[in-house]
Amino acid sequence: MLRGFLFPWVISADGLQAYNDAQNLKTGAWSSPAFLQAAKMVAELRDKGCFEKGAMGMSHTESQMEFVLGKAAMIPCGTWLGSEMKGQLPKGFHMAFINAPVIKGGKGNPTITSAGVETWIIPKEGKNHDTAADFFKFMTSLDMAKKFVAQKNTLMAIKGSDSGELPLDLVGAAKCAREASALWDMDYANWYQTLRKDQESAMAALLNKEVTPAECIAQMETAAQRTAKDSTIPKHQVK
Repeated sequence: MLRGFLFPWVISADGLQAYNDAQNLKTGAWSSPAFLQAAKMVAELRDKGCFEKGAMGMSHTESQMEFVLGKAAMIPCGTWLGSEMKGQLPKGFHMAFINAPVIKGGKGNPTITSAGVETWIIPKEGKNHDTAADFFKFMTSLDMAKKFVAQKNTLMAIKGSDSGELPLDLVGAAKCAREASALWDMDYANWYQTLRKDQESAMAALLNKEVTPAECIAQMETAAQRTAKDSTIPKHQVK
């Protein structure tokens, strides 16, 4: 929900820096007017019945199944969905990717989109470093990257791998990524695990009508500053 709705609307309302300030634990960033506006928009969708009952209690694959079965018209998700749910897709099922709707009059560039990645790592203490590096070079060659995209039905962070004929489900996502003025990711969620859980809890409370939008972002700000002031936690910056 954070990646799917809240963060895109923060960025749309006040630009990418408003979101990066939050990731960088800048005082007041999580409780800024942009976050309040985005939280109010999420609450509006909630009050209009746009979220499936019990959605917050579902695992990510359970929520994807609801979408695949036609019980949900849209789902905040990534391009892994087609590959991950391949065995459950009904015959003739197709889907399309779109960015979250932008805020009219917002400061953010409407082409900005989210792009998360799964990294490949060679362990420092592992054996056969050179062989592993050669394998990664092979896997990230343009020819193999194109095959990976076609066979796994997901995009790859290799320039040119989205050229040629793409699986139908990836056409919209590839277009959004190709035309984006900037890409963003939830870096803070990897850096600060406790903060990530606190932010998700605040959003869950908002969707369950346990807190108001203002109270939701206040909880997020409190959690962010608790992390910022904890000297035992290494800090990072989005540039």
